[in-house]
Formats: sequence, structure tokens, C-alpha cells
Amino acid sequence: MSSNNSGLPRIAIIGGGLGGLSLLLTLHRRGVPATLYERDPAFDARAHLGGSLDLGWKSGQRALPENGLQDAFDKNSRPEGEDLRVCDGTGKVHLKLGGEGDTPKPKEDISLAPETTKLPALAETVANVGKGTMFAMEDSRILGAQVNGDGRIRTYAWLRAPESWTVPSDSIAARAALKEEFTGWAGWILNLIDYLDESAIYPRSLWSLPVGHKWTHVPGVTLLGDAAHLMSPFAGAGANLALLDGLELGLALADLKEKGTLSDISAVSEAVKAFEENMCAMAGRVAEKANGNLAVCIGPDTPQAMIQRLWEQVGNGEREG
Repeated sequence: MSSNNSGLPRIAIIGGGLGGLSLLLTLHRRGVPATLYERDPAFDARAHLGGSLDLGWKSGQRALPENGLQDAFDKNSRPEGEDLRVCDGTGKVHLKLGGEGDTPKPKEDISLAPETTKLPALAETVANVGKGTMFAMEDSRILGAQVNGDGRIRTYAWLRAPESWTVPSDSIAARAALKEEFTGWAGWILNLIDYLDESAIYPRSLWSLPVGHKWTHVPGVTLLGDAAHLMSPFAGAGANLALLDGLELGLALADLKEKGTLSDISAVSEAVKAFEENMCAMAGRVAEKANGNLAVCIGPDTPQAMIQRLWEQVGNGEREG
């Protein structure tokens, strides 16, 4: 951070993810100049990697009305996407959450690849996945399916394996390797592998920073989002925390502008330091929950253990949805 001719500091935001964009918009709407730098050449450069996000009303959704995005969110969001189904490898459903009236009828027209296909054999799969998210889990393995906004079903396979384990680069071999991991599972579940888009297989390891990770404050620079508190997706919090980080840091800096102290390096440093302390404390609590969820979900006693943990979190008020 440096000063410009207006007397206000020059703020550079590195990375156009949710956190960076949330920060940029929060600042711009309050008259604080900032410049965002992004490596990817186009807004949709990583569209093939995206999925649906569940924005919590106490975290991610807070950034929407503050920045004039509520109407757009209401127009484009999918409330039915919150439907959740949990089953075991045999296909037996152990948990189903969602409105009774929203239960979808089997369709023959589905899109598991870029182009819509007519595959009657997938009717049972589509019906069992529903309109939101389905997790088939058993014996430390998960095959999850999520209906995206464009109608496609995105499939996720999670399993415990040595760090050296990789998915073959050849798409046919990759499909065979995945199917071998889920041998004996119900046919409608395995359809998620049999009919996947061969050009869209992406191996990803799950990495996380240590719970409670933080750093000594350095004036003029800070971190937010995954750069500050990377965790597994098993708390559904990465996007929510990034949006909240951007909002809260932006509001803190905008408040200094209103007070006329944004050009005071000491005042900025104190505000950013306070932001970091609050962010790291919240992220630490969420990361601990994410680690616990991961251990249960990719464990030997799923799906029953996962369902029990879910109800405990609901009872304790730990879940926003």
C-alpha cells in the first residue's frame, strides 16, 4: 500500500477470487480507490471448475446487500439447491432434507456433459440426486453429486489414499480407476462415473492450513480468503469466509476514510491488525469444524456418523442453513 496524489493510499488487491472481488466492490462503493490484479485473462477462465455455493446468511450473504447485489442474488439463486440427500453404497437413503413438493420427477433429458443427451438409463440417477446435493458414502469413501445452475450434475469423489496416489491422465483409465474404488456400489450411483464428461476429470488433493494459523502483522500488507485460512470444503465455508473477509476489511478501511484517517499509516495498520485478529479467530473455529467433519465423512462409520454429527450441529446452532 502506498499513497497517490489524492492523499489516499493506493490499494492493490492481488487475485480476483470471491474475497478480492468482495473487497474491491466494498471499497469502490464507498469511494476508496483500489486496483485489482488477476492472473487469468477472462472472467470465465475457470468456469469449468466451478460448482454451486451455499451462502450463509450470517457470513457470505452479508456482503450482498452491503454492495447492492441482493436483487441479483435473489433473481439467480436456487433455493431448491439446498436439498440434501445422503445414502450408502447400496443406494439406501438415510437422510433427505428438502420440501416435499420439490421432489423431482425422473427426467430423460439431462446434462452430464456440455451437450444435453437423452439417456433413459440415467432417469433413476437424476431422480435420486434430486435438485440439490446427494452424498453416497460408505467405508471412508464418498461419491457426491451436485446439480449446478446450468442443469449439469457435477460429481465429486473423495477417498483416503497415499499422497502418491494419482488419477491417470488418460480419461478411459481415469474412469476405470475411479470405478474400481467404488466397486459393488449401486448402479445408479456408478452411473455418475460411467457417464461423466471425460474432458472434465480434475484430480485435487485436499489441503488445509493448521487450525488457528495466524501471522505477525506486517504494516501495508494482509491476507484474506484461502490465502489466509485454507481449509477443506467439509464446512462449506471457503466462499462464505472469503466474501465476509472482503466485506469486513473493506468496511474497516472505508470507516477510516470517513474519519479522515485513511492516509494515516498507523491508523490503517491498527485497523488491519484488528481485522486479521477477528478473521483468524473465526476461521480457526470454522477450520476445526471442517477437520472434524472431514474425519467423520471420510471415515469407517458413514453415513450414520455423518448424519449424527449434522444433527448435533443443527441442535447447537452451528449451521446457518
